[in-house]
Amino acid sequence: MSLFNMLDIENITYLYEDGWDINIILDKLTINKGLCKPDVLEIEIYPMNIRDHVDYNATIAHELIHAIHPNISERVVEHQGILVAATNIEVLVYARSLFEVPSYNEIFSFNNPT
Repeated sequence: MSLFNMLDIENITYLYEDGWDINIILDKLTINKGLCKPDVLEIEIYPMNIRDHVDYNATIAHELIHAIHPNISERVVEHQGILVAATNIEVLVYARSLFEVPSYNEIFSFNNPT
């Protein structure tokens, strides 16, 4: 498998059909940006620890890659998450739509109304 293809629409669809969920956690104290929990088929994203929308997209990609490829090293997953966020945003838009995950701006405009 090519490293560039570690996250694609087919793999994301497979996770969704297998029962995985992505949850945005706003009230948990942690140093993590995200966490893949294969025992409960869940990915948790902690936006309060994320710098900006680019970091948010890279974190979602990172955790999806962990779910799809659980035996890949953290270093490779980190690199691939950043690569996907920088070069293949369509995959992340698809994942956010499928799993009904809000955009970074939606999270923070909801929490900080003007």
